Amino acid sequence: MSSGFIAIGIVIAYAGFSGLWVENSGTWYESLNRPGWQPPNFVFGLIWPYNFMMLAVVGWNISTTPVGGLWLAAFAISVLAATLWSYLFYKERMLKSAAVALVTAATATLPMTYATAAFSPAATAFFVPYQLWIMVAASLAVGYAYLNSERKTR
Repeated sequence: MSSGFIAIGIVIAYAGFSGLWVENSGTWYESLNRPGWQPPNFVFGLIWPYNFMMLAVVGWNISTTPVGGLWLAAFAISVLAATLWSYLFYKERMLKSAAVALVTAATATLPMTYATAAFSPAATAFFVPYQLWIMVAASLAVGYAYLNSERKTR
């Protein structure tokens, strides 16, 4: 199997599993104290389609380069951690553990950025918004855990 198809498969899994447990309209989620820097809900709907398309294009193109293996491995780790965040946050309501998972996902984007920069400055320009978004999301996860520490946060 071509490594480009592996990249696309990871993006498809990411898109499918990341929203599997998300419940933004439930009473539990609505009752949470939110960090003051949380963007309006419509921003989430705008950024994720861009992120998934960009990850597919960059992943396809970088996967066959000398840094492609590093990029794919870091991407897989980031996706696993981000998917775990979704499960821990919404399904298990384990806010502290969810924050650790999303910080791990954000950290895994660092070698992705390195590999992308080694591949192409243009690809890096398309990739950096995703990295920044994941870092904002990680900071939000930490904020939720801190602001709601009296809640179920195993």
